[in-house]
Amino acid sequence: MTRSTKKYPASRTPKAERGSGDDLRPSAVVLAAGSSTRFGDDKVLARIGGRTILAMVVSSIPRKLVREVVVVVRSGRDAVATAGMAQGEVRIVANKRHQTGLASSIAAGITAVDSDSSGALIMLADQPFVTTRFLTRLISAYRRNGKDGNLVATASAGLVTPPAIFPRAYFGELLALSGDQGAKTVLEAHSDSLVLVSVPSKRLVADVDTMEDLDEARRLF
Repeated sequence: MTRSTKKYPASRTPKAERGSGDDLRPSAVVLAAGSSTRFGDDKVLARIGGRTILAMVVSSIPRKLVREVVVVVRSGRDAVATAGMAQGEVRIVANKRHQTGLASSIAAGITAVDSDSSGALIMLADQPFVTTRFLTRLISAYRRNGKDGNLVATASAGLVTPPAIFPRAYFGELLALSGDQGAKTVLEAHSDSLVLVSVPSKRLVADVDTMEDLDEARRLF
């Protein structure tokens, strides 16, 4: 899911809380099928502090608050699949159409989620500093607001960024994305129904796209 460059007024961060929503548990969908062209190798297998980036991302998911964890990988990348499965109860989905762009990975993940899931927590596999504490806040906001059809996303420096949670009512729009369209297209189309949860630090949503990013992430770890 690419990051949005559209800024939202601070008054929308966050919306008023509504209801308890205790029965809402999204499926976590981790997108790990990128081509890593700027990195030069499978960046999700790069190590920070002895763990792969993918392991750091998957292990941050609060398992009791999600119905399942689905990791979307490129077809034929057994090493990435193995790294994902090493994180416990994780379902691996191979995207055979990864060359067509990000939208195909989103579709593969959304298609795979449990039919009883209330929504999908979409995460990027190259954000190693996302924490369990923050994801718990994000899911809590969804449980309060999801029944009203609200999407929940991360806010960093006035911008919308993953992770983000999409109620099932938006799955059709996610599946209709094409090429390199990211889920931000859906978020921006429904900005009036968007609940934002602010990160305490931009570092939390920093991604690793290049070797320089990896060096910096290792320095900060």
